[in-house]
Amino acid sequence: MKRTEIIKWLRFILLILFIASFIMAISACDIIKAIASDQKENGEEDSSQNGSVNVAQGENENDKEGKGSKDVPSVNNYAVVYFEITSSEKSRHFEHRVANIYSVKPDGTEKTLIYSDINEKYDLGPLFSVSPDGSKVLGMLNEGGRGLYSALVVIDISDGSLNKLVEFDYTDNEESGEVELGIYGEPVWSDDSSQVAFEMISYPYDSLSSGRFRDAGIFIVEVESGSIREVEVDAGGASARSTTFLYPVLFSEDGEYIYAVMHPYFEKIEDGDVTGFYTKNDTLYSINLSGGQPVRILGTGDFVFPEGPEIIQSFDSFELLRSENKIIFHVLGDFEEDGDIWSCNYDGSGPAKLTTDNQLREQQPDVFEATGENGSQNKSFIAYIGSGRYGTISSEIPSGDVYISETGDSSISKLTDFNHVGASQPIISPDGNFIAFLYSEYDENYTYIEENSVRIYSLSDGSIAESLPGEAGSYGFIFNIAGWINKG
Repeated sequence: MKRTEIIKWLRFILLILFIASFIMAISACDIIKAIASDQKENGEEDSSQNGSVNVAQGENENDKEGKGSKDVPSVNNYAVVYFEITSSEKSRHFEHRVANIYSVKPDGTEKTLIYSDINEKYDLGPLFSVSPDGSKVLGMLNEGGRGLYSALVVIDISDGSLNKLVEFDYTDNEESGEVELGIYGEPVWSDDSSQVAFEMISYPYDSLSSGRFRDAGIFIVEVESGSIREVEVDAGGASARSTTFLYPVLFSEDGEYIYAVMHPYFEKIEDGDVTGFYTKNDTLYSINLSGGQPVRILGTGDFVFPEGPEIIQSFDSFELLRSENKIIFHVLGDFEEDGDIWSCNYDGSGPAKLTTDNQLREQQPDVFEATGENGSQNKSFIAYIGSGRYGTISSEIPSGDVYISETGDSSISKLTDFNHVGASQPIISPDGNFIAFLYSEYDENYTYIEENSVRIYSLSDGSIAESLPGEAGSYGFIFNIAGWINKG
């Protein structure tokens, strides 16, 4: 199969799997092209035979000592887990598609296959996240063509075994093609890795105007037993299942509540006609796992212009900063506006902007906190992406450079020098010594991604290691990073 043909079906698979966060076709303005057209890392080396390469050190203007925790011993067995699609003549999937889960060491070596769907009946994808204890990774199986089958699955890191947690099998609806239930967005792990929470949608492929497309509730599944229960949400005496859409994003620190964000749907109107619908996050709530009324935490209306964007495009990427009892998240304006990392207390009080550079759209925060031997949190920082703004025009490409912000003194360090286009999905290693991120090579017009690679930044010396897609003699495309594991 020719390389161009492989690229075509990879894009097709992306659309089928609805991997909205793994965008392959992203618009950008000519200003970005003009400013970033000459960007290349200095001193990039050739690939090694195992698909790994060590690239030149990213520019780090500050002393890197102490970026990770000095009280957490350095563990050399950590590895990054990521999701890649390639092809094989042995595959039974459409166009010989194969989805693989790999791990790679922080120095870019030992690319190891954890799981492959080459012998599965259905397609693996999307892949979500590694469990907090590093033992499992969460993902979906999907029927690529009709979408009549899907399943939420966990894959054991140690032996590659796959366990189906929730199945949606409508393959008997061959004639009608109706899918009655499905999962919206990305399910979320509990802190102890024993539970997964998700939002269910009824008739997910129907039009919103059909009256059947609606929220079907928040559910929690026990990973070991597979038992499922609904979180009964009371919307003022009426079930919230038919009145709103609530999507779980975090478990509370004590494990008694879940944070969920309301994401209403809106009409797309062109020339007076409704051409479709779109959704965006609006308000964050906390909900007791035993059920009850949602408690409002924070909403987009709390970011008053000019302190926040006048038009909010994205309210997302929620993380807990436990040492300060805070929630971290990003708020992005529309294409003409700024974006920043924000925090608020667990109850939504005290919202504060953590980043202030009006030439960057700061986004995609990841939080690291180290625990000393005495049990006290003594070091924490936030890694995030800074995507460039040029005058009044912002880049809507969700990639840029990697930054870190120390939570104690709010000092900010720029770790990479990609001219604000390239890096996304920063994930900090459990010991705080490395930051893995996805690096994207765009076409000359910045309309789509030609290649993704996994890059790993060392906070000790500023070096950047890389893992490239594909094996010897084959082509692959990396979609996302799922997290870190300890290979023992």
